Amino acid sequence: TSTNCSCLPPSIILVATRIMHKPSTLLTGSLKPKFFEGLKSGEVHEILDAGAIRKIGAHQIILVTGDPASHLFLLLSGHAKFFRLSHDGDSVLLTRLSRGDVFGLGSLLSRRMNYIGTAETTGDSEFLVWEYSRIRKLAQRHPRLAE
Repeated sequence: TSTNCSCLPPSIILVATRIMHKPSTLLTGSLKPKFFEGLKSGEVHEILDAGAIRKIGAHQIILVTGDPASHLFLLLSGHAKFFRLSHDGDSVLLTRLSRGDVFGLGSLLSRRMNYIGTAETTGDSEFLVWEYSRIRKLAQRHPRLAE
């Protein structure tokens, strides 16, 4: 069953999905993000299990340039694009996001930053998402996370 997640700002469109397994069970040999390099296995599992799995349909805006960095995202499946709008309103692609990519890194900083780009799914996608307060506590406990 899916429900709208009322804990997120309106600019972040996420649908909560009940999952019967822990997020840490999602990391396989083919999905080991560089984001977790230098962390011990138990630390990675703690961090993963603190996130929430979210499914987002195709062509949905996930975060918007200039909004406060309120969430950190790990793309588990699907694809997204990360872009900015030019002064003329043209979309300027910064990068294509794929499985294992992490974005919303401003949420790791003690002095919260704004998102530097807009992220939009290009197909049905699944993410692991951490709220600001949760990822900040983890970054304080595991400083390597914010490096």
